[in-house]
Amino acid sequence: MSFSSKADLIRKKLRKFTKHSIINEEIKRLSKPVTESYHEAQKMPWLSFLLMEWLYQVEEFPHAVNATSKDVYNILNSMYQLQDDASNFKDGVSLNLALRRMLLGQLWCQLNPLYHQFTLIRLYSLTIIKGKTPYFEKTFKKFTGIELFDFFQFALWLSFASVQQKGIIKFEQLIKDFYPKYSVEYIARLITLISGGPNKMTQVMGSIATPNISSERYFAQPKLLDVPFFRFENRLGSLHNSVSCKGLAEFVLNTFKVKEHEKFRRHFAKHFEEYVGIILDESGYPYRNEKGLEKIYKANAKSGKVIDYLLEKDGSTVFVDAKAIEPPEKVMVTDDAEIIRQRLKKSFTKGIEQSFECANILVECEDVKLADYQNRFVIVVTHQDFYLSNGLSVQAYIAKDFFQELAHTYGDHIPIENVHFCAVEDFEGIMFMCKEHGVELSEFLLYCTVQDSDAITKKFDIRQHLQSFLQSKDIEKNSPIGTDYLSKRKDELFDALTDTLKTNNEYWKENGATAIPEYLEKYYKFCKLMN
Repeated sequence: MSFSSKADLIRKKLRKFTKHSIINEEIKRLSKPVTESYHEAQKMPWLSFLLMEWLYQVEEFPHAVNATSKDVYNILNSMYQLQDDASNFKDGVSLNLALRRMLLGQLWCQLNPLYHQFTLIRLYSLTIIKGKTPYFEKTFKKFTGIELFDFFQFALWLSFASVQQKGIIKFEQLIKDFYPKYSVEYIARLITLISGGPNKMTQVMGSIATPNISSERYFAQPKLLDVPFFRFENRLGSLHNSVSCKGLAEFVLNTFKVKEHEKFRRHFAKHFEEYVGIILDESGYPYRNEKGLEKIYKANAKSGKVIDYLLEKDGSTVFVDAKAIEPPEKVMVTDDAEIIRQRLKKSFTKGIEQSFECANILVECEDVKLADYQNRFVIVVTHQDFYLSNGLSVQAYIAKDFFQELAHTYGDHIPIENVHFCAVEDFEGIMFMCKEHGVELSEFLLYCTVQDSDAITKKFDIRQHLQSFLQSKDIEKNSPIGTDYLSKRKDELFDALTDTLKTNNEYWKENGATAIPEYLEKYYKFCKLMN
């Protein structure tokens, strides 16, 4: 029996159970405390998220019964057993790409919630900047009826409350903490954006329902991220910290990508490139930016593409290109190398090509002396991780002729093995390490190159290299994240949220018992709006 047939049988079996009983059982199971013998990964939250998709894609029987914990365990176990069928370990399919999509479907669930909370704060710092374009604020308000700054405040509060309260947020908390600064109607409008009752869940999950469940969908990021909270009679509930924190962190980004992708990308790319410059400024690393490189081109009667930042220090040259992009879902769930190559052609690999073209021009320019061949590096910094660690991976598994074509067009000026990729949060950590511990960027990149040349020491992504490198230097802090700039913006957002909570709490405290009728009125009105 095919994967699709087996999966559909499991989905159909869900009809005999009530939806609310399965949801409640999963919330209880996933909220169990982690112990030394019971790790977070053993809960298999990614399967629970897929279960919710299938649950809302079928209509329960009129006489459906409540599922017991044993029933849910059996369902999840049968779903887990589909993994071998979905993995597609066949001749002609790259084992690395097959393993990659399997790991990516589970990896994000195991990240510390702090990772997602920093993602939220970073997005805030990239979209709301004093003196910069009001595009993001005006457009988000047009799409949602909510001020962008307000959304970030609520999202931050919800993210921390969800972690502290095991996914349960009572409506009374929302009234006490956010009224009267915000009207009940406004709070309800905002909460409706990131939560769903049965009708909305059915609509959202049904939008991706197909008669034949694909193996790609088995590994894909869950649709539950679009609706990270269930809406119950008097509370919100989230299955797991990972889905609530990640869903909140990426809600603004995903809203823009769905509603106005191209225009958003043009504005966002400029802010992202500037932020990568801030990371370099904080590290104290000397560099030339685009304008500086364009002046060199002009002085040498040259023309062509430039990269965002050229780093020259201690006999090394590093080409840094910032790409404000995220991997398309297809890139993360397919094991087809040609599909990945086509999807990366206009964005991801463009940063590599620009570096090779720039190197080809600079070798013929005065005032710039590139390092020796083996000491030249490329690092493409993306907004989100593509989990393609280096140039050798691209050549071996995705585009065998890509670098050969670049060498034919621009010459062989940069070793393929010295081409590296990382997400912006990892670049933050790398440059923080360089500054704090007196490490040269080229030393770290060479370490990555050497480690990736051996199958035994090869890493899945650059963050693993960073942790390994720091351990080799006996440096305890092995997962740095953020920047001083980001820390200041974090404090700015936290201070605003603290003022909001303080103002509202003082209102209830000052009015005491006389505010009870008003509180009850607003509470019941909010419950009605939510249901």
